[in-house]
Amino acid sequence: MRAEWSNTIKTDSFKKTQKRLFEQLEGIERRDNELPEAKASRYFWKGKWDEDVKHNEEADRIKTVESEVSKTTEKQVDFSVTLEILRKQTIKLLHWKSPGPDGVQGY
Repeated sequence: MRAEWSNTIKTDSFKKTQKRLFEQLEGIERRDNELPEAKASRYFWKGKWDEDVKHNEEADRIKTVESEVSKTTEKQVDFSVTLEILRKQTIKLLHWKSPGPDGVQGY
């Protein structure tokens, strides 16, 4: 009976998060509830945000995007989203699927 219970727990874990299951099987402990030390956090983020970064303004990708955007002469048409349109579209959302490029997730 105990082996069945263990397999059930592993199956449930796999359905929820595969990564966590494999960590449990490998004996890796996760400490999600532990907060980093304040001093270490300040040091980490200070290094990320306090340094000025000079980007290459002449990069090929920037020029390519600028030329593509400059070719666009169409103006975006104004439209309003009514409550009725919103209702019709949200009904079409699939439940419990990952969000698309718009970031909307249906529940």
